Amino acid sequence: GAPDLTIEILSPTSQYRDLYQKKAIYERAGVAEYWILNPAMKSVDILTLGNGAYRLYQESAMDVPGVENPGIDSLLLPDLHLELGAIFSGLMD
Repeated sequence: GAPDLTIEILSPTSQYRDLYQKKAIYERAGVAEYWILNPAMKSVDILTLGNGAYRLYQESAMDVPGVENPGIDSLLLPDLHLELGAIFSGLMD
């Protein structure tokens, strides 16, 4: 069966495939939650599956004026909260 959660880290060389082709595959397979991490933009979008299609559940980005310690929360895993600083510092190391 399909995983409940998929996390995609975008790469400049495969961005189209990740954002469109893989998204369609995950949607058809029934992956409940799809996270898209964009290291270039230091942003995360969370898409959730409902009625066979993804919808944007949450988006967050680093360096947003007035937002200190931006983070994201999973709908699927209610106790999961991640701060973007922790995510992107790990990807950039």
